[in-house]
Amino acid sequence: MEEVRIKEPWLVIGNFNDILRSEEKEEGNLKEHYQMQHFQHMVSHGRLINLKSQGLTFTWCNCPHSNEFIQGRLYRALGNPEWCSVFPDSIIFNLDDIGSDHRPILLGSKILNKSIQLRLKLATDVRDSLEIAHTAEYLNFLKCFFHAFSMILTQITTPQLSDNHEHKLRNVIVEILNRLPHSEVVRPFVQDLLKVALQVLTMDNEENGLICIRIIFDLLRNFRPTLETEVQPFLDFVCKVYQNFRTTVSYFFEDGAGGEDNKPMDALGQVNNEYIGAGQLNPSTRSFKIVTESPLVVMFLFQLYGRLVQTNIPHLLPLMVAAISVPGPERVPPHLRNHFIELKGAQVKTVSFLTYLLKSFADYIRPHEESICKSIVNLLVTCPDSVSIRKELLIALKHVLGTDFKRGLFPLIDTLLEERVLVGTGRACFETLRPLAYSLLAEIVHHVRGDLSLSQLSRIIYLFSSNMHDASLSLSIHTTCARLMLNLVEPIFEKGVDQPAMDEARILLGRILDAFVGKFGTFKRTIPQLLEEGEEGRDRSTLRSKLELPVQVSPSTLGAHPQVQASSSSNLPLPQVFKGMREDEVWKASGVLKSGVHCLALFKEKDEEREMLHLFSQILAIMEPRDLMDMFSMCMPELFECMIRNTQLVHIFSTLLQTPKVFRPFADVLVNFLVSSKLDVLKHPDTPAAKLVLHLFRFLFGAVAKAPSDCERILQPHVPVIMDVCMKNAAEVDRPLGYMQLLRTIFRALTGAKFELLLRDLIPTLQPCLNMLLAMVEGPTAEDMRDLLLELCLTLPARLSSLLPLLPRLMKPLVLSLRGSDDLVNLGLRTLEYWIDSLNPDFLEPSMAYVMSEVILSLWSHLRPAPYPWGGKAVQLLGKLGGRNRRFLKEPLPLECKENPEHGLRLILTFEPSTPFLVPLDRCIHLAVAAVMQNAGGMDAFYRKQALKFIRVCLSSQLNLQGNITGEEFTPGQLSTLLVSTVDPSWRRSETSDTTADLGVKTKTQLMAEKSVFKILLMTIIAASVEPDLHDPKDDFVINVCRHFAMIFHIDYYSSNSSVTTGQLGGLMHSSTSNVSSRLKNTTCSNLKELDPLIFLDALVDVLADENRLHAKAALNALTVFSETLLFLARSKHTGVLTSRGVPGTPMMVSSPSINPVYSPPPSVRVPVFEQLLPRLLHCCYGSTWQAQIGGVMGLGALVGKVTVETLCLFQVRIVRGLVYVLKRLPPHANKEQEETSQVLTLVLRVVNNVDEANSEPRKQSFQGVVDFLASELFNANASIVVRKNVQSCLSLLASRTGSEVSELLEPLYQPLLQPLMVRPLRSKNVDQQVGTVTALNFCLALRPPLLKLTQELVNLLQEALQIAEADETVWVVKFMNPKVATSLNKLRTACIELLCTAMAWADFKTPNHSELRAKIISMFFKSLTCRTPEIVAVAKEGLRQVIQQQRMPKDLLQSSLRPILVNLAHTKNLSMPLLQGLARLLELLSNWFNVTLGGKLLEHLKKWLEPEKLAQCQKAWKAGEEPKIAAAIIELFHLLPPAAGRFLDELVTLTMDLEGALPQGQFYSEINSPYRLPLTKFLNRYATDAVDYFLVRLNQLRYFRRFMYILRSDAGQPLREELARSPQKILASAFPRFLPKPEGSIIPAASMSDESLVTSLSESSTIPPSATPGANMDAYFQGLALISTLVKLMPDWLQTNRVVFDTLVLVWKSPARISRLRSEQELSLVQVKESKWLVKCFLNYLRHEKTEVNVLFEMLSIFLFHTRIDYTFLKEFYIIEVAEGYPPNMKKTLLLHFLNLFQSKQLGHDHLVVVMQMLILPMLAHAFQNDQSWEVVDPAIVKTIVDKLLDPPEEVTAEYDEPLRIELLQLATLLLKYLQNDLVQHRKELIKFGWNHLKREDSASKQWAFVNVCHFLEAYQAPEKIILQD
Repeated sequence: MEEVRIKEPWLVIGNFNDILRSEEKEEGNLKEHYQMQHFQHMVSHGRLINLKSQGLTFTWCNCPHSNEFIQGRLYRALGNPEWCSVFPDSIIFNLDDIGSDHRPILLGSKILNKSIQLRLKLATDVRDSLEIAHTAEYLNFLKCFFHAFSMILTQITTPQLSDNHEHKLRNVIVEILNRLPHSEVVRPFVQDLLKVALQVLTMDNEENGLICIRIIFDLLRNFRPTLETEVQPFLDFVCKVYQNFRTTVSYFFEDGAGGEDNKPMDALGQVNNEYIGAGQLNPSTRSFKIVTESPLVVMFLFQLYGRLVQTNIPHLLPLMVAAISVPGPERVPPHLRNHFIELKGAQVKTVSFLTYLLKSFADYIRPHEESICKSIVNLLVTCPDSVSIRKELLIALKHVLGTDFKRGLFPLIDTLLEERVLVGTGRACFETLRPLAYSLLAEIVHHVRGDLSLSQLSRIIYLFSSNMHDASLSLSIHTTCARLMLNLVEPIFEKGVDQPAMDEARILLGRILDAFVGKFGTFKRTIPQLLEEGEEGRDRSTLRSKLELPVQVSPSTLGAHPQVQASSSSNLPLPQVFKGMREDEVWKASGVLKSGVHCLALFKEKDEEREMLHLFSQILAIMEPRDLMDMFSMCMPELFECMIRNTQLVHIFSTLLQTPKVFRPFADVLVNFLVSSKLDVLKHPDTPAAKLVLHLFRFLFGAVAKAPSDCERILQPHVPVIMDVCMKNAAEVDRPLGYMQLLRTIFRALTGAKFELLLRDLIPTLQPCLNMLLAMVEGPTAEDMRDLLLELCLTLPARLSSLLPLLPRLMKPLVLSLRGSDDLVNLGLRTLEYWIDSLNPDFLEPSMAYVMSEVILSLWSHLRPAPYPWGGKAVQLLGKLGGRNRRFLKEPLPLECKENPEHGLRLILTFEPSTPFLVPLDRCIHLAVAAVMQNAGGMDAFYRKQALKFIRVCLSSQLNLQGNITGEEFTPGQLSTLLVSTVDPSWRRSETSDTTADLGVKTKTQLMAEKSVFKILLMTIIAASVEPDLHDPKDDFVINVCRHFAMIFHIDYYSSNSSVTTGQLGGLMHSSTSNVSSRLKNTTCSNLKELDPLIFLDALVDVLADENRLHAKAALNALTVFSETLLFLARSKHTGVLTSRGVPGTPMMVSSPSINPVYSPPPSVRVPVFEQLLPRLLHCCYGSTWQAQIGGVMGLGALVGKVTVETLCLFQVRIVRGLVYVLKRLPPHANKEQEETSQVLTLVLRVVNNVDEANSEPRKQSFQGVVDFLASELFNANASIVVRKNVQSCLSLLASRTGSEVSELLEPLYQPLLQPLMVRPLRSKNVDQQVGTVTALNFCLALRPPLLKLTQELVNLLQEALQIAEADETVWVVKFMNPKVATSLNKLRTACIELLCTAMAWADFKTPNHSELRAKIISMFFKSLTCRTPEIVAVAKEGLRQVIQQQRMPKDLLQSSLRPILVNLAHTKNLSMPLLQGLARLLELLSNWFNVTLGGKLLEHLKKWLEPEKLAQCQKAWKAGEEPKIAAAIIELFHLLPPAAGRFLDELVTLTMDLEGALPQGQFYSEINSPYRLPLTKFLNRYATDAVDYFLVRLNQLRYFRRFMYILRSDAGQPLREELARSPQKILASAFPRFLPKPEGSIIPAASMSDESLVTSLSESSTIPPSATPGANMDAYFQGLALISTLVKLMPDWLQTNRVVFDTLVLVWKSPARISRLRSEQELSLVQVKESKWLVKCFLNYLRHEKTEVNVLFEMLSIFLFHTRIDYTFLKEFYIIEVAEGYPPNMKKTLLLHFLNLFQSKQLGHDHLVVVMQMLILPMLAHAFQNDQSWEVVDPAIVKTIVDKLLDPPEEVTAEYDEPLRIELLQLATLLLKYLQNDLVQHRKELIKFGWNHLKREDSASKQWAFVNVCHFLEAYQAPEKIILQD
C-alpha cells in the first residue's frame, strides 16, 4: 500500500475480515491493539477514509444458535480523498441479513436534496447497473431505492412538456420502474408502484405516459387478484383521453399548435429520426400514441375483470366510435405527416378493439354498426401507406366480415372496389397487403353478390381478372380470384331480366370466360418450362431469385387446379335466353380446350391425374352439343398432338363418348376428323400417332355399338370410306397392320350391334374385302397379322344371308382358324356352330365339300379331355353333324412311314471285348431338328442350344472335319492353306495322301439316306442362325461352313483338267481326305462312296424357299458369303496373288443415276458352280408358293454382279421368264415383293444388255429372245397390270441400252403378235382380256413412231372402245351386281378412254375422214366428266385437255356436248354432286367458253338454301344431310368462271355469310365449321386484289372482318394472305388514316391509299358502305390492328420488310388515345382490351429480327405501369430471358447507355424507370456479371456515370426520387458492389453515402434494401470510421 499512490477517485468496498477499532466487535475475545495495526497501517498509508454508514452497526455475526453470540463490523467501504470530493454524500447502508451470517452493505447517496443534474447522473448509473434486480439483492434494492424513485416522481419533480433535464430524470426513473422484474419480491410495492404509474400517466407527457401504460399493463397482468380496485382509475383515464380525441385532432391539425410546435421538426428529424422538434412534448391526455396503446390494455382488463365491462362499455364505446369517426385533415402538410400517421394508427387500434367486442358484446355495438363500418372504410380511404397500420385495419375488417355486422359494409362496396383504398399507393403496401386485401374483398363480394348491380359486377370482374393475371401475386390470390368469378356467374345470369340487361350480362360472362382462357394460355406457355425445370434444374428461376425482383414469370405447378374448376362455370348450362354460345364466344371458349389439355400435363403420372381428367371432361360434357361440336371442330388437330404426348388425355374423349347429352355430336366430330385427316397415319402402325388413331376408333365404335339406332346415321357416310381406304392401302402399304386393326375394330362393332343401314351399304364391299383378306392370308403377310386376317375373314360385317355367296371361300379361313391360336379356335368353333345351326345341311354341305375332311380332322384334333377348353364344344359340333361326319372322310388318313429303310448317319460304339454296335442317329437328328426349328411348343432355350450343338457335331462328322466343331480355328487356317495349295497343287496331294481312307462301297439307298440327312443338317444350321434364342453374333459356324464349301468347289474346279465341262462338274464328289484327281478319274466308283457337294446348293435354295422369311434371309446371307468367297478365290487365282475381297471387277455402269453401278467380274474370273446354282434358283422361281418364288428372286439378285456377264447372257432369257412368272403369281398386295422382283429384272437387263457389247452372236440371240418373250407378254390379253407395266419398262430399258426405239424392237413382231389382237372384236373376249387388249394397243399407239397403222380393223376397234366408254354406269350397276365384275368394267372403261385419248393425239387420226369419230370421242369426254368413278373422270379430263390444246373446239360440238349439263343446271332439283363436279371440271378446261351469266344462275340456286321450306320441296335425289355439300359445290364453281366473274364478289361473299347463318341445327356443319368457307376461299384467291380491297373497305363491319380473318388463318388462304401482305399501305389507310401524312387541302378516304384496281373494284361493287362514323372508324382501327397482328403471326418476316407499318404502329403506341383507353380499360370490350397486346406482339416480332430498335424496347415497358386484365407474362419472359440472357454483350452495353441517357434527360417518369430497371437493366447486368461479361457490358465511364449521375447526384435531384426508384437504385448499387467491388474502390465514399443515407430513412422498404447494400459494402471494403462512431 505504501507504493500505491492513486490520484484518481477510487473506492475499496467489501469484507475486510478485520476491524479498525475494538468497539467494532462485541462479545468474544477482545482484540489487542497490535492485532489491528496492519489494517490501520494499510488505511493510513493508502489515504483511505472510512465512509459513513447507516443502519446496523455490525455486519457479521456467528451462528445465532451458538452458545456465545459474537458480532462485528467486517464489511465497510474505504475511499480516498478524491472520491470523497467527487461524491461527498456517499453513504453505506448496512442491510439486514438474508439467511447468512454475513450482512450485505449497499453504497448509496443522499440524493433527495441534490441538484437535478446530479440526480440524473446517479439515476442513469442505477439504470445502467440494474442487473442487481435479477440477483438475491433485489429486495434490498427496492427497499433502498423505491421510496426515492417515488419521491422524485411525485414530489421532487413535476411533469414537463419540454425535453429538459428534469424530463430526462423522470424518464430514466420511469424506465427503471418499467424494467423491474415482476416477481414475488415486488408484491409489497405493487400498490405504490401502480399509483405512481397512474399518476405519471395522467399528469406527465406522452413519452413517460407510454412507459407507464406498459408498467400498468404488466402489473395488472401479473398481480391481478389484488389490484382490482385500481383498474377503474385507468379506465377513467382512457375515457378522458377519448373524450379529448376530437380536441386533440383539432389542436394538431386545425388550431395550428401542433404545427407551431413541430415546424422545426423536419430539420431535426433528418438527423435524429424522431418526430419531436424543438424539445416540445405532448401531454399524455393529448397524445395519439397513448390512444394507440390504450385499447390493448383495456381489452386485457375486460378479459380479467369481467364485472368492469357492464359499467364501462356503455360509457367508453360511444367515445371510441366517435374517435374513429373523426375524419382528420383533408390535406396534410409534410411537417404534420407523422402526427397524421399517429392519428390513423390510434384510430386503427381503436377499430381493432371494437372488432374484438363484436362477438362478445354485440348488443352494445349494434346501435353503432353503420357508423363503425363507415369509419372502417373511411380509414381505408385516408390511411397512410404504412404496412402495419393498413394490415391491422384489414385484419379488423376481416373480423367484421366474420359477424353479422358485415351488412354495414355492403352499401360501401363501391369504395372498397378501388385498389388504392384497399392496399394504398405505396410499394411496400402494394406488395405486402394485396393478398389479404383481395381475399377480404372477395369475401365481401361473395356475401353481396346477389345485390350487386351489373356495373358493380363489371368492376369486380375487371379487378379480379386483372389480379388473376398478375404473376406477382401468390397462387392463393389467383385461386381466390378464380373462385370469386365462379360465384358471380349465377348472380350475373339472374340480372338478365330484359334484353339490354341480358346483353350486358352476357358480356360479363364473356369476360369471366376470357379471364380463364387467358390464364390457361399462360399455363400453356409456361408448363413446358416448368416440367423442364423440374427435370433439369431451375437456372432461370435461380437468376430471378437472385435479383429478388417481383417478377414471377412461371406460376406454381399446382396453379391449374382452381382454374380447371373455374372454367366449368363459364360454360354452365343456362336457361333458354342464354342457351348456346355465339360465334365469338365459341372461339373464346375453345381456348379452354386448347390450353386446358396442356395444363393437364402437370398431373401426368400423378395420383390426381385421373380425377383431373374426369373433372375436365365434366366441364366439357355440360356444354350445349352444338357449341361442343364447334369447339372440337376447331381444336381437334391440336388435341390430337397433345394426346400423342400425353396418352392419358384419351380419357377425356372416352368420358364424352359415354355422356348421353354430348355423345352423338362429339362422335360426329371425332369420326369426321379421323376419317378426313388421320387415316394416312396408319401407314406406319408403330408410330404413336397410329396407335392413338386406333385407340380413338376403338373408343368411338365401342361407344357407338351401345346405341346403334342413334349413331347409325353418323357412321353411315364414313364406314364405307374407311373400308375403301383400308382395302386400298392393304394393297399399297408394305405393312398394313394398322388398317387391318382398324377393320377389326369396325367389324367387331358392326357385328355386335344392329346396324341395318350400314350392313346394307357394305354388301357391295364384302366380296372385294374378302378377296383382299384371302390374298393377304395366302400372300407375303407378316406372322403378327395372320391371326388378325383370319379373324377378319370370319367376322365380316354382314347378315348371314349376305354371306351365303361367299360361304365356300370362307371355309379355308375357318380351317386355318381351327388350327390356330386359342382365340382363333374359339372364333372358329363359334362360327362353325352358328353356320350349322342357321343353315340347311343341304346348302351347307356342298359349300364345305372341298374342305370337309380338313374341318372334321380339325374338330377331331380338339377332342381332348378337360381342362382343355375346346373339347366339349368340338364334341357338340360333331354331334350336330348328326353322325354324318364319317362319310366326309373321302381321303385315307395319312400314315407315318419311312420311305428309305437305310439310315443316313450311324454311330459305331465298341465295348469290351471289342464288340461293335451300330447305333443309327436319324431319329435323334430329326428330334434335334424339330427342337431347333419348331419353337411353338415353348421348349426351353437351353435344350434348343444343345440340340443345335448335336446337329453341328453330326454335320462336322459328315464333312469329316477335324478339330473344334465350331470351326473357329480350323477354317481360317485351312483357308490360307488351301489358297497356297491352289498355287502349289503338289502340297495338297502330299497332305491328303496319308489320310486317305477306304470308305467302301455304299448302296444307292444308303447313299440316298446320307444325302437326305446331310441336306437336313445343312438346312437346319443355316436356318438356326437367325433364331433369336440361338443367335450368337460371335458364332461364325455357318459362315465357315459356307466358306468351306466354296473352297471345296474352287479346289475341285482348279485341280481338274481345264477341259472339264460344266456337266462333268456336276458329278464331283466331296471328301476332305480323298484325292480329287482320283475322284475325277473314277467317277462311277466314287458315286457310291461319297456325298455330292452340290447338296449344299440344294440346301441353300430350299431354305431360300422356306415359308419362314427369317430363314430365307439367313439363306440369303449364307449365299452371299458363299458367292463372295468363291469370287474372291477365283480372282486370287486369276491374278496370282491374294487380293482383297472388296476389289471390284469390270464396272457395268447403268444409265440411271438413281441406281448404283453394278460391277461384274471379268470373263476370265469364271466360277463354274454359279452355273449349277442359277438353274436351281430359277427352278425356285417356279415354286408353288410365293415364298419359294420370292426366294428365287432374292437369290438371283444376290448373284447379279458376281456372275460374269457371259454367264448371265446364257441364262438371261430363262431369268427373265422366271422373274416375269413370279410377277404373275405374286398376290396383288405384295408391293414390296413386286418391287424387289422388278428391281432384279431391271438389274439383269442392265448388266447384260449394253450397246457396246451387243455385236457378239450370243448376245444378239439372248437379246432377241428377251425381246420376243417380253413382246409376247405385252400382247398377252390375260397379263396383269403389274406384269404389263414391268414389261413396258423393260422394253424401254432395252431400247435405251441399245440406242434404239421400242417401235423398232417390236416391229418384227407386229404381224405374229399384234395383228391377232385387232382381228377379234373386243366383245368376243371376257372383261379382263378386253382390258389387256386395250392396254396393249394403247401402249403401241403411244410409241413414237406408233407401232400401229391406221387400218380399218383399228378404226373398228376404236369405235368399239368408244361404245364401251359411253356405256351408262347406272345400267352396269344394276346389271352386274357382282362388285368384282363392276370393278373390272370400270377398269375397262378407263382403259378404253385412255386408248381414245392416245388416238386423239395421233396425227394420222386427225384427217377429215375421221372427224365424225373424233367428235363422238370428244362428246364422250364431256359426258365422262360427270361420272362417279374418279379414275374415269381423271382420264377423260386429261383427254379433253389434250384435245383443247391441240385444236379449236367447233362451236356446235361444244354446244351439243354442254347441253345435257346445262339443261340439268337449269333446275335446282336436278343438281347433284356428279353434275356439279363435272361442271367444275369443264369450267377448269373451258372457262373462256362459258358466259359469265352462269354465275348469276348459280347465285339464284344458292338463294334457295336460305328458304329451307322451298328447298325441301325440290330436293328429290339428295341424301339426308347432303344439302350443304351441294351448296358448297355450287360455290366452288365461281372460282372457275371467266375472269369477269369478279363482279359477283360482293354478292357471293354476302350470300355465303347468310348461308352459313342458315345452316340447319343438329348437323356436323355450322357457322364456325362451315362447308362453304373453302370454296369461297378459292374464289377470293383468284381475285385476291379485289378481295383484299373489298374486305379492307368493310374493315369496320364485324361479320365481314370475321370471315376475312378465318380465311387468312386457313391454309387455303395463303394466296389471299400473300396479296394482303403486299398491300401494307392499303391496310394502314383503312385502319389508321389518322396516323398517315395527308396532302394539304384534301381529305383522303380510307381507301385512297389503294391503287387503281381498288378504285375500279369499288366502283363496280354493288354496295359501298356509307360514310364511316366515329364508332365505325374505331371498329376499323381495332380490327385493322388485329389484322396486322394476325399477319405478323402467320408471316413472321412480314413486319421486318415493311418498315412503314412498324413506324405507324409506333405512332399508335405513343398516341394519347391509346393511353387514355388503357387507363379506362374496364369500359372497353374484350377486343379493344387487346389493343396494347397486339401492338406488343408486333413489336416483339420486329425486335426479334431487328435488335437495334432500342427505343421501342424501352417504350414497351410502359405497359407495366397500368393495371390491366391482359396477362403480359410473355413480355416479361422476353425481357428477362431473350433480352437479359440472350442479347450479345455489345447490345447489352447499348441498352445500358441508352438507359443512362434516358435517366439523365428525364424523358421517362420515375415509374417508367422503375419498370425499366426491374425488367431490363437489373436482369441484364446480373446475367452479364454472372457469365463473365462484366467489362463487355460496362466500362469505367459507365460505372462513373452510374455513381455520379444516378447514385450520388446533387441533392435537389435525389430529393425527387420516389420510394420505388430508390429501391431499384439500391439494387443496382448492390449488384455493382457484389460483382465489381475491386473496380469501385475510388467510388467507395459515394456508395456508402448512398446506402447509409437510405439506411437512416423512415421508409421501411428502402431501408431493408439499404441494409443489404451496406452489408455488401462492409463485406467488400473496410468500414469507414464515421460509420462506426455513429449511434
